[in-house]
Amino acid sequence: RAIDVRACKDNPIAITEGASGAPKILPRAMDQSNYLGRFIGTGSPVTINLLGLVNPRVVRFDIACGSSDGNTGFTFGVSNAASQSTGYLSPITSGFQTFTNPMQGMATFYMDFVTGEWLCAANFGGGHGVATPAYAPFQNISFRGAGTQGAYLYVAAHSITGRT
Repeated sequence: RAIDVRACKDNPIAITEGASGAPKILPRAMDQSNYLGRFIGTGSPVTINLLGLVNPRVVRFDIACGSSDGNTGFTFGVSNAASQSTGYLSPITSGFQTFTNPMQGMATFYMDFVTGEWLCAANFGGGHGVATPAYAPFQNISFRGAGTQGAYLYVAAHSITGRT
């Protein structure tokens, strides 16, 4: 309809902000070039490092983790360009860390590389917090899988762009 096209033309800022009464854009219609890559690691223990993330602000990490000893937990650490690091932090502040095999842990982890805020939701618990903001902005993030036998981490990274 012409009225809808006119509303889109006249309200570009309101549309991107998701303002009340503004035309809506479905997330699928937005830029899909935000995939940063997949990272796979195995070992005892296993560590995955993602270095030089200078453009994205908020990144969503989809994580599958586990080990043959049944531990599904993981920790993360972030550092800046000067290698100032938070050390490893546990994103699971409530819930359970261990499952009986063959169940694996599945988590969605969000990290704001400017403010240091993070949030984790997993089938084995969850948590949120702020990674030492004095070290921000961060450029590097590392994930370390729990478990001492046959540990694995599968991580897919997506930068968050637009209004989702």
